[in-house]
Amino acid sequence: FDAPSYVPLIGERRYRMEGYLKPDTYTFALGTPAREIIKTMSNEFGSNMERLLKSAGKMEITPDRYDEIINKAAMIERETNNVEERDLVASVIENRLKIGMKLQLDATILYARGVDYKVITMDDILYENPFNTYSIKGLPAGPISNPSDESIRAALAPKETIYLYYVLNPRTGKHFFTDNYSEFEVKRA
Repeated sequence: FDAPSYVPLIGERRYRMEGYLKPDTYTFALGTPAREIIKTMSNEFGSNMERLLKSAGKMEITPDRYDEIINKAAMIERETNNVEERDLVASVIENRLKIGMKLQLDATILYARGVDYKVITMDDILYENPFNTYSIKGLPAGPISNPSDESIRAALAPKETIYLYYVLNPRTGKHFFTDNYSEFEVKRA
């Protein structure tokens, strides 16, 4: 598949088009070649991104910034199912990047390991991989999912906060956000 020019060749990506296919419901005839399916999803992604960028007032962005947005949006997508929290997760990502703090997002470990389980072990945290944001500084090698519109919007316009940490309350399905590590540890326990 000939990827659009905004999809970079760089890095150690698992799949070049990951992050750049529009998640949606599509109808294809039985036997439609995979190449046509990818082309349709890619075209939808491109058209959709133009709309999202225009609505955010960010039409003039460079290809590397484009990839940065999708990379962040993909992490946001995997970190929370709660649409109302996505701009808060985006703020934590931005705040950590600004101060040079590792992102340390569990979703990146799961992607690096190629698994989907709930409990992260010390072996997982220490796993050296260009997608594991516990072992690298900055963004992972590429997007870890195909993000929704809500996650892309959050990456384009993160909420302005001082938050550096968040933890899920499994009873409510909502995250607790804070800038205080001790408070985070208490909630995590």
